Amino acid sequence: MAFFDDLGKKITGMTDVAKINSAISDENNKIQRNITELGKLYYATYAEECAPEFLPLVKAIQESE
Repeated sequence: MAFFDDLGKKITGMTDVAKINSAISDENNKIQRNITELGKLYYATYAEECAPEFLPLVKAIQESE
């Protein structure tokens, strides 16, 4: 019986780890979506008067458009 008890605990632990990893992945996806939206908003608002460090990216977008 000890074998099955240990196995059950390991499976439960693995399930908990999977849930935590899934939650972390979900949060990372939210962060990426928000960063993308922030970039779109910044570009739409400041593309013509952006800070110099953003100029290469702005120009690359404009060339693609």
